[in-house]
Amino acid sequence: MQTWLVHMRNPFKFARQIGLRQFIGFNLIGTGMIVSVIIHPIYLATLVIVATDPLLLWRDGGLITAAIVGLNLFNLAAGYLAMALLAGRTLSLRGRTDEMPALIGLPIYWLLMSFASYRAIWQLIRRPHLWEKTPHVGRGQGRRALGRRQIPLLKPAPRQP
Repeated sequence: MQTWLVHMRNPFKFARQIGLRQFIGFNLIGTGMIVSVIIHPIYLATLVIVATDPLLLWRDGGLITAAIVGLNLFNLAAGYLAMALLAGRTLSLRGRTDEMPALIGLPIYWLLMSFASYRAIWQLIRRPHLWEKTPHVGRGQGRRALGRRQIPLLKPAPRQP
């Protein structure tokens, strides 16, 4: 969200810098990712409602309602399938096929991303210059307890002597 907002401060200048095709691609992918994590809980709620009472769609709505809900469910299933195939292929190429069972957790992972996106929106509104940087650990370094560091985006540069 922060990256998209920074680049969209002056969209015409940005489009000139990277070209119209890349500008359109950046916006489609960038806003698509943001929107998808925001609406994911709605898709999950739709799935739960339809799973508990499939005839509810036809009693309360009509063909248009059923088509919209069907499209929501298709998008949810297609998204999960595409992500699972991509992640599975990546694990296979890296010789980490023993980790494939973890792909079952993708729906939970996406739900957690949705909650993180709501939190990010809230923080962007409340504290727009805060950057909660995640420390990363290399693969060979093992697991250790990592604390969350908060780094302000507008930190003054150190003075040169």
